[in-house]
Amino acid sequence: IYMNQFADLVSDPAMCMFIDEAARNNKNPSCKMGWSLKGLRAAQRQCFVHGQRFSILPVLTLDGIVAYDIYPGSITSELFAKFLREHIIPLTNPYPGPQSVLILDNCNIHHSEVVRQLVEDEA
Repeated sequence: IYMNQFADLVSDPAMCMFIDEAARNNKNPSCKMGWSLKGLRAAQRQCFVHGQRFSILPVLTLDGIVAYDIYPGSITSELFAKFLREHIIPLTNPYPGPQSVLILDNCNIHHSEVVRQLVEDEA
């Protein structure tokens, strides 16, 4: 049912802009070896090096990645709204033109009133 409704609204794949966030933390294990008595399983002990977390927000279309930004830390609703305003809104076109449909996952930051208002007013 969903795919049929989607197909009715989005007649051309060029209309779609996909947005999804990803993160990387340099939390790498530094202890990679262990030992035990013969016949016994080695107890796993891990030491971690805590690094800084980075988040990336890419925008993908049929043409590939058309915009992205990398932020230290996690993405908040405010950062996501800023990204929309600065990187995505300028690339959008009126519906049903190319790059006129934003496709997001169900992440909490996508549900803020600021994000909803921004998309409704400017995209």
